[in-house]
Amino acid sequence: MEQFASYGHAIASLALWAILVPVLSALSTRGRTAEKRCDCGKPKRDYSDPVYRTERAFMNAVETSGPFVAATLAAILTVVLTFRALAS
Repeated sequence: MEQFASYGHAIASLALWAILVPVLSALSTRGRTAEKRCDCGKPKRDYSDPVYRTERAFMNAVETSGPFVAATLAAILTVVLTFRALAS
């Protein structure tokens, strides 16, 4: 487990990301009204509307979650596997 010690910050960022996305999800549903929604249920595009902006922040977080998690785990596992191969 000592090979993971230098990646504490990366593992902590994954944990914080796992908390941030549900918080943004809860915030993105507040303040929606039928008049300000499109037929699809999303807020109408209006950058001065805080409801639209929080929805976009949530969707941006969802869209970047996969690449962020994949890149972080790939970096950690690459070094761990390299360390293990060099140790044997």
